[in-house]
Amino acid sequence: MFNNFGDIKIVTSGERKKKLKIKIIVTVSVVVVVFVAALILLSVFGRVKVNGVYLSNKNIKQEFQNKIMSTHTVFMEDKYNKFIKYKYNIKDIEDRNIFTKAIDTLTGRNRSVSITYDADYKKIKKTLKKDNKRNKKPKNAKIVKGKKLYKIRPAELGTKIDVKGLVKSLKNNAENISVYDFLEQPKILDEDLEPTLKKLNKPLKWHITYKNGAEIRHNFNTVKLVKGKVKVDETQMQKIIYKALATYDTIGGVWEFKDHKGKKRKVKGGTWGSAVNYEREMPYIQRAYNKKKSHDNRKPYLLREAPKHYSKIQIEVSIPKQHMWMYKGKKIIMQSPVVTGLPKKKRQTPVGVFYISERKPGKYLKGRGYKTWVDYWMRLTPTGVGFHDAPWQPTFGGTRYLVGGSHGCINLPPAFAKKLYGKTESGMTTFIH
Repeated sequence: MFNNFGDIKIVTSGERKKKLKIKIIVTVSVVVVVFVAALILLSVFGRVKVNGVYLSNKNIKQEFQNKIMSTHTVFMEDKYNKFIKYKYNIKDIEDRNIFTKAIDTLTGRNRSVSITYDADYKKIKKTLKKDNKRNKKPKNAKIVKGKKLYKIRPAELGTKIDVKGLVKSLKNNAENISVYDFLEQPKILDEDLEPTLKKLNKPLKWHITYKNGAEIRHNFNTVKLVKGKVKVDETQMQKIIYKALATYDTIGGVWEFKDHKGKKRKVKGGTWGSAVNYEREMPYIQRAYNKKKSHDNRKPYLLREAPKHYSKIQIEVSIPKQHMWMYKGKKIIMQSPVVTGLPKKKRQTPVGVFYISERKPGKYLKGRGYKTWVDYWMRLTPTGVGFHDAPWQPTFGGTRYLVGGSHGCINLPPAFAKKLYGKTESGMTTFIH
């Protein structure tokens, strides 16, 4: 009930409450309408994160196929993917209510979908085996010959596919695989051969080299791999040792010299040269080999070491001419006819390069059936051949040696023998041809 006091309008408390109530109802209604509208918009035009990829709520099935399944592969080589059929279930995501869709849109939470597959193993195996016919097999690591030592030829993969290994991986639901991740592996790898290589090369690394360049060293013929085991041929090694030492056993070899006219000649034999002391050198080699201790620039133990040069004054004896010369360069110091050995077995004078090893002013020469004194003796060989006076010879030179030849010595006229003895010295080079 309003009381009129002029133009003043009086509002009662009841009317105020009524208006407030209407205002609240309207406000709530607007909020509800906005909220519902937002839910509808979010559910229709919002998106959901599936397996890390955002998909539209409106076209979730199509976008799952286009954005996820189109890039989802088992094989990196497409030719094999045709044998794969995928299995997955997104029904739970499709059937979400309006509230869940809105929440997924607002929060961006990830929903996982399990994707599995069935593979046509029979066709995959058939295709892989067909491809393998063109592919190369892997190569095993192998021990081969190097320059002086054995070495390992590295293992190689090739291009042949391990079909069993690949199929096993498929059965474990593997993805994004390449057939070349399943290459057949070599059965023998480099590291498998390292211990054997070490054993093989141990004897090959040992060596002895001599001053003249000769070398004692195992080679690929003396150290071999037989049925996986290292075999050392000691017999062949002995041959290598003797061959190296033979380079110092030069006595009796072929020698070049200049005769009394300065003409170059070659002769084989004699006592000139060096001789190895095998009784000392062989044990030394054996000890070094047992300890695998190498030696370089070694000089072997020698019984005799040949001088580096012939003596300045030299003696030449020609058996065909039955003559001898003492000379220096082209200058003849003295010469004389001689009588050499009877040209029969065990009596002929040896040829070669010799040196005077003994000088005596008087000596008995002894042999089977004779004992003869000579005044001047100049030895050339250990077996008793040398220069000496021979007063019993009626003549010298010519053909006397064919009937009255010596037992190998060079017989000299007595007067000449005395002069020669006075001119010679130990080590003087003598050429007999």
